[in-house]
Amino acid sequence: MPKTKPFSNLLQRMTPERRAKIQAQVQLELLLLALAERQKSLDYTNEEMNILELENLDDVSVTLLSQYVKGLGGKLKIIADFPEQETILAQFE
Repeated sequence: MPKTKPFSNLLQRMTPERRAKIQAQVQLELLLLALAERQKSLDYTNEEMNILELENLDDVSVTLLSQYVKGLGGKLKIIADFPEQETILAQFE
């Protein structure tokens, strides 16, 4: 039976930059999942708003994401969350 090692061992061997990139990719996937769930809850079809267009991109631009959110009836805000306050970095109408 092969021995397995905890994923945390692999993470410890990664550079901080690599861990940050992986974390950003995870956050993007979670965002796309949330948008897909929102799209489904609004009964949008894939022809109307295709989340796959975002999923297939290596790098999602803020403009494209803003257009997608606007198409779902929302507004995109980019917020920096600091311990003492939240700061709106950008708001797209």
